[in-house]
Amino acid sequence: MISEYFIGGGADKNDFLAKIRGGGTGIVKHLQWYRHIQKHDIETFYRGHEQEDAIFKEIKLKKEKNPGLVINITGHSWGGHTSLKLANRLEVEKITINELITLDPVSMTPFSRIYNFKKWVNVYQVQTILDIIATVPVAGNLVSGVVSFASSFLPAHSAPDAVATTGGQLGEQTGATNVSCTLDHADAKGMYLIARAKMDSVAESIQ
Repeated sequence: MISEYFIGGGADKNDFLAKIRGGGTGIVKHLQWYRHIQKHDIETFYRGHEQEDAIFKEIKLKKEKNPGLVINITGHSWGGHTSLKLANRLEVEKITINELITLDPVSMTPFSRIYNFKKWVNVYQVQTILDIIATVPVAGNLVSGVVSFASSFLPAHSAPDAVATTGGQLGEQTGATNVSCTLDHADAKGMYLIARAKMDSVAESIQ
């Protein structure tokens, strides 16, 4: 049995941003449903980044009941950051993530190297000078945020892109199979299709 978790980012499910906008975007919910239709033999779950502790406890309990259970995790934006945090927490419990997919992960702080996975594909937006500035905690986020939001009125730069830049896009990650793209930050499905194809090719090369 395989349990696959899809973790949404800011305003996706029920965090404070979703409450401000009057409801979640459900971007990652669509990914979970797409995967469910494609692979009926996999049980899929949709969660928000704000549910990190609940996800951790749920996976731990599932593994205690079924030691042979395989765990896959896909996270978008802040959900990508949560996925990496879960990887570290689950490593302490000796629970290895089989497939880890991060879709343009965002975090206010740089992330230490992740080891707790069998296969990891990281799809991220091509980095700009604003993303580099945003790596400087607080001050960098503020400067890049102001400039990014100002440019969000231009056709080539959307509001979701501006939010992601402000939050601090992690970009390329050591240890992952990295794929850069020019898709909009909100295009989680487009990034997921890229990641899924790369993940399947990586799995075939390992066999």
